[in-house]
Amino acid sequence: MVAMVFLTIAIFAVISVNTYTLRASQGNRNRQTANLLASTELSLVESVLKVDFHAPASSIETPLLDSTQFPTFQFVVEDLGYEDPTQNLRGVQTRVFWYEDGVQRSYELATTFYNY
Repeated sequence: MVAMVFLTIAIFAVISVNTYTLRASQGNRNRQTANLLASTELSLVESVLKVDFHAPASSIETPLLDSTQFPTFQFVVEDLGYEDPTQNLRGVQTRVFWYEDGVQRSYELATTFYNY
């Protein structure tokens, strides 16, 4: 009888660990997808800035858009403007949004481009 109680407790412990692991892996997958989406958008901004570093913010910034690659994700690209008086640096950030377990999550990736 005592062995059955210990066996039951052990089975419930294994089930709860598996449930936690599945939720954590889904969260990691969503963050990885958000990172991929943000990196892709920053690469597109980099290609625009290589052609015209002083392009207006309107050519870089986007409103909140739905991702075509990842339908449950949305993103926005924001030009942070020039960070120095010589206007050789330009900050840009991408924010990605998605819902996970009914809660809105977000991921932000920012970088500074140099006018070379």
